[in-house]
Amino acid sequence: MTEYTLVFRRVGGRRPDFSRPYNGWTLARPSLVPLTPDAAPDTIDSLHSGEIAQVVVVPLCSTLALESLAYEHFLLASGVLPHALRLLAHVRLTDSLAVATIRKRIQSLVMAAEVQAIVENRSA
Repeated sequence: MTEYTLVFRRVGGRRPDFSRPYNGWTLARPSLVPLTPDAAPDTIDSLHSGEIAQVVVVPLCSTLALESLAYEHFLLASGVLPHALRLLAHVRLTDSLAVATIRKRIQSLVMAAEVQAIVENRSA
């Protein structure tokens, strides 16, 4: 069994057309692409403004025993990460029950993807 931790960070700012504020989520850890000032200008701006990042941490235990990068590729390829970001779009961080539920739902998504991968590999 291998332990992993997913960290999702709220991304603030304005939509490109400045029509309304944007409060989406991004994967902060682990990251397939290292964050650079060019790749994540909102991160740099929020660091300079003194704002505290809003994050949701999801601990995972995996039976796949993959290295971190391979496991992240698995989560992306299986659709878990995009689905988790869609789930987070509706959570209010002020509601501790909602945050706990979102964590469990993301863990369930991961578990379902792992079971599916195991079943597909055994049947092949």
